[in-house]
Formats: sequence, C-alpha cells, structure tokens
Amino acid sequence: MPKADDKLDFEEDIPTGVATTGEDDASAHKEGVVQLGGSMYAVGLMWQPLQDPDAPLPEIKVMAESDPDLNLYCLVPGVAPQYGLGRKKDKLTVGMPVLAASLASYFVEEPSICGVFKLEEGWWFITIRNNLIMGEKDVLYKDEEEAKEAFKAVLKIPDWNKKFAPADWEIPETTPLDLEEIIGDMRKIRLTEITTVKRTRVLIGVIVAIVALVIFAAVNFVSYLNSLDVKVEKEILPVVVPVKKMHEEVKNPWTKRPQTDAFISKCWNNIFMVQSVIIPGWKLGDLVCTPQELTLQWTATGKGRNMVILENALASYKLETASIKMSETGNTATGSIKFTNLPYVDISSSLEAGQLQHELLDFQQGTGLPITFKKENMSVVTELGSSPDKNVVRNYVYFTFDAPSEYSPWEWLQFFNKFDGLELKKITYRPDLPAGSPGKWHYEGRIYAN
Repeated sequence: MPKADDKLDFEEDIPTGVATTGEDDASAHKEGVVQLGGSMYAVGLMWQPLQDPDAPLPEIKVMAESDPDLNLYCLVPGVAPQYGLGRKKDKLTVGMPVLAASLASYFVEEPSICGVFKLEEGWWFITIRNNLIMGEKDVLYKDEEEAKEAFKAVLKIPDWNKKFAPADWEIPETTPLDLEEIIGDMRKIRLTEITTVKRTRVLIGVIVAIVALVIFAAVNFVSYLNSLDVKVEKEILPVVVPVKKMHEEVKNPWTKRPQTDAFISKCWNNIFMVQSVIIPGWKLGDLVCTPQELTLQWTATGKGRNMVILENALASYKLETASIKMSETGNTATGSIKFTNLPYVDISSSLEAGQLQHELLDFQQGTGLPITFKKENMSVVTELGSSPDKNVVRNYVYFTFDAPSEYSPWEWLQFFNKFDGLELKKITYRPDLPAGSPGKWHYEGRIYAN
C-alpha cells in the first residue's frame, strides 16, 4: 500500500500495467528474445488482466484487433489470470516460452516481486504486483544505467516480497538471482498464434448454430403437439394464504457488492481501450467507472464537432458498443460502455462500528494519505410490531471514503481488500493530468460495519 511520502517516477501518463502508444526509447525493447538454458524465451509482451478466465478468447481477439501486428498470445492462469500479446516481427515464434509468465508461475507464492537480471542480450527488468505481470515493466534494456534507474523508481513502491538486482549494483535489501539456476524448474508457458483464436471462435459459432437449429426443431415439434385436439384436465390447487410474521428479524441490511478485483480489471481494460482511440478534433475527458458502466466524455477542440467522426473512430477500435450522444451545441459528446458479467459477492463485516472507526483512523494516521472517511447511518426495521409505531428500529453504520491519488487501483488493492465490508463504488481516471498528479485517480466507496 503506498504511503504519503512515496513518489512514483514512472514516465507514462497512464496507469502502470496499461500499454502505451508511441515510439519506444532507442535503448529499451518492449519485445524481444533472450537465451536461457539453451532455449529462447520471449520478453516484453503487452500484458493485460483477464476479465473472464472461463472465456478468454473473445477478450484476446478484441485486444489483438486493436493492432494488426499482434499475432501471438499466451495465457497465465493462477490467482490473478492474465494474458500477454506479442508480435512475430520481433522474432517471437509459436511455441516459444514466455520468460515473465514462467517466472510468475515459479514465484506463485510471492505475489509481488521486482528485479533486474543480467543476460547476454542486456538487462531484463520485470515487476509482478499482486500476482499480475505489469504491462510496462517487462522490458529488455541495452543500457545498464537505464535499467538501474527504472528499477530504483519501482523500489519506491513499498511491500515487495522479493527484490532482485545484480550484486555489483549494491542496492540495499536486494539479492542477486541467476535465472540459469532456476530456469529448469520454471513452468514453460508458451506463445500461441492468434489465428487459433479466430478458428476457435468460428467453431463456437458453428456449434451455436447447430444448437439453435435443434432448439428451433424442438419448438416446432412442441407447437405441433399443442395443436392436437387433446383435452387436459387441470388440477385445481389449493390457495395458500401466507401467515404474516409479526417478529421477523432483519440481521443485515447489506446485500451484495461487486467483486473488487473483477471490477478493477473491467474498469482497467476498458480505460485502456478507450485511450487507444484517436479522434481528430476531439479531446477525451474524465473516465468514470461504476459497477454498471464506464462513462466517457469528449470535448471538441477545433474542427471536430462531427458525430460521424466519433462513431467511425469507435467502430474502427471495436468500441461500437459504446452509446454516444452529442450535446445541443455540438461542443461535447458523452457516452457509456455497459459492464456485463461482473461477479457479485455477499457483503459481510466482522467489525463493529467502533472497531471499524478505530481501524480507519489508524490507517489514515499511519499512511498520511489524503483519504477522508465520513460516518453514515441507516435506519432499518429489524422487528415488525402489531402497528408501525411498535416496530423495532435499529441504526446500522457505514463509512464512506473518498481518495484522490496518483496510484493506480492495483496499488490500492491492499486497502480495498483490507476490510471485508468494503464496497468500491466509483473509480475516476483523468487522462489529461500528468503521471504522479494526486488526482490522476479518484476512488469512492463504502465500508460497512457489523
């Protein structure tokens, strides 16, 4: 969990783990090949959290179609499933093992590691945070000093389980690790061709069509049977009148909340996709995620103000599902992308109101982060009386939280998972602010007491 004095020196203007666009530094390769233990390994893939581990192929296909050169992928199962995308033009081949994925599988019991490893091809820099390979932190550097600076910037984030660096760097609290010594014990996760994804989707389409035909035939057969002149005696069922419970106790007024990790992944991936859209004459505004949708806003900067330009741009980036509305003046356009299949879990809380308030105060004072908590009450009828004035009413307590931050949701995950009664209700991302700005991200939610 970040602390107030921790400053991230990441260069990118979007959250760690989201791939950027633009030209790479001449000395750093985002993709490439290294040799270890007599085998060639792929490094520097574009990494993304996996929203639906049970059906990963549609996600991979959508992301791959955003760049025609992305033609290889690999899947990383585990606590935080994700996938990586690569390009054959960077000398990557089908069946080649992926070094970051193999290392993540090896250190599966250590959710957060970072390191630089000296290889024949250069200095390989990797970070794995909360079991996720970070997208912009899987880089092969030619220049040692650049690798060292990138590594030092990551060290400013606290709570790493393991930190690896060359011994001659003499960086405190780091240990050297020779990948040659452990490469034989790593699980080899290999690259697959994207066309396999497309063929699989065609096969799924054929199966769906066959199922549809079977259902169509069954429906027509049932209609035929119903058309026959057959009398059916309907059984008369007794009418059951429910007895009103006069002392029904309501133990917990809270219902369900979206699963936090899944909500963050859904928001994160869609923000990445929207930022990839380049629309001449329009500037992207704040992106706001709720469990229901991602809301979007564009402002005309000059010769834009054309709905067709927006619609064509979104369609070309496979975002045609975004519903867009133009303002009456034509100066702004708003839209939304609906979130579907987001899992929900029961809300429960193990802390009484007083205990929870004490925990929140300790957290606020211990971190010094600009997060504010506000105590709220909810009156609920817990026992029904013979008349409304005889109902038993209980006050339930929850705390709202409001946190502007320069840190991405994955750096805040430790706080979000700290309280079992925490519900993350809104994530706001401001693309126009530079990296490291306190309001780059904004989090709002509730923490329920027992």
